[in-house]
Amino acid sequence: MTINDVEKIFDADGLLFQHFPLYEYREGQLLMAELIRRSYEEDAIAVIEAGTGIGKSFAYLAVALFHALQNPDERSVVATSTINLQRQLVDKDIPALFAALDMECSVALAVGRANYLCIQRYVQVKEASVLLAQDPTGELYKVGEWVQETPTGLFAEYPHPLSYELRSEIFCDPDLCNPQTCSYVHECFYFKARARWSKARIIVTNHHLLFSDARSRLEGDLGYDEEHILPSYNRLIIDEAHNIEANATEFFTDIYSSKGLLHQASRIQRSSRYTPNSLLEQLSPYSEDPLGVDGIIEELVALNAEVQALDQYLLGVFSKNHYQPVLVTTEHQGRLGTFKELAVEVAKKGKALSKRIFEFAQRCKVPEELESRLNELVVRSNRIDSMVEVLLSFTDYGTWGEEVHWFNSERFGRDISVEVRITPLSVAPVLVEALFSKLQTVVSTSATLDLHDEFEFWAKRVGLPYTDERPFFKGTFASPFEYTTHLL
Repeated sequence: MTINDVEKIFDADGLLFQHFPLYEYREGQLLMAELIRRSYEEDAIAVIEAGTGIGKSFAYLAVALFHALQNPDERSVVATSTINLQRQLVDKDIPALFAALDMECSVALAVGRANYLCIQRYVQVKEASVLLAQDPTGELYKVGEWVQETPTGLFAEYPHPLSYELRSEIFCDPDLCNPQTCSYVHECFYFKARARWSKARIIVTNHHLLFSDARSRLEGDLGYDEEHILPSYNRLIIDEAHNIEANATEFFTDIYSSKGLLHQASRIQRSSRYTPNSLLEQLSPYSEDPLGVDGIIEELVALNAEVQALDQYLLGVFSKNHYQPVLVTTEHQGRLGTFKELAVEVAKKGKALSKRIFEFAQRCKVPEELESRLNELVVRSNRIDSMVEVLLSFTDYGTWGEEVHWFNSERFGRDISVEVRITPLSVAPVLVEALFSKLQTVVSTSATLDLHDEFEFWAKRVGLPYTDERPFFKGTFASPFEYTTHLL
């Protein structure tokens, strides 16, 4: 793509003007597209503020499109913070741009696995709840009709309200998904979607999935020339980039949640409307463990008691602080003796439960149709183990490093869930190591990035520029709207 191509599209009498009767020429849009074109050409990092009304999505999509057509072996990823912008890009902006330019390439929307219905889990629920599945007025029946019609299996496209209770039973859980043993892998909505991703030259995704893919590559020492959660790619455009620090910080935070832990414990022990028999009830006939279910239930009861005790302590802390987040520093460690005792007890009980479930699972000889249930038992136990590990890390004061340790509370209706969090003080190192230094081009853009400081504050928070040896472009393009003369 050349500067002439950019002008041919965005100039006052360009292709956009010819296609859209109400199109208005914006110099900032043309200059932004040219800066992105240079970023692709020179393998640069670019930071761009584009005010409201510039038309930044067309500016970066046009460059990504031209690059895809001229470099069929390369792929661009566009990552946004909000679902609304993802849908706008895929459903509106990209088709409109392709029509205006009379050219197109394959595009795919990539969302996380949990957004898809899992056929195997749906069939299990249907078989366990025969009467509900046959009731034409019930939601399970309506889901069954939708499953026969939907080409995507995306819950966002389900035309009726869907209760959390049912969705939690049938969504595609990453930890429970095992394509090697799944009978429905060839029909799976998620894996069909991934096949579409691998054929697309432009992928539109969200910040969370972007970070999930980046962390997995980093931990697995995989380059971006290999397929992982996302297909291989080498060019990245981050829209709504003002959110990436907050989104990355949330993503890389380790969390103990009393609500989350008790939810996992409940799924092990209790039945529900859509699963009349609990995991333990389904698996107990096949275990040779002499303590069996009774031993696990004893550990669950003990864990629940310790979680409630820790909850009561932390709720007392929150009540004194008007239920605002509570920062814990090294100066507070001496006054946290009770917290440490309670947290360690929760961790001990969680570890004991994990050990009992592991022993139970080792001695389980289940038929093939229950292998997924046995796997689910182990997965839920591992999730409990991971959460109590956060408590052990939090209370191991001698190992505290460059993190922020704090207590948080989340309100769910009348209930309050307490959280113990360990948050990285800065996400800049991981963003540089996992993204900026690995990709040929990274363009970050938003309507609000520059604080009249040449992007210095924002760039420092995310680790840019990380080297003087790589081109680092900056551009600020003001909104074409005359706010000072058009506001009431």
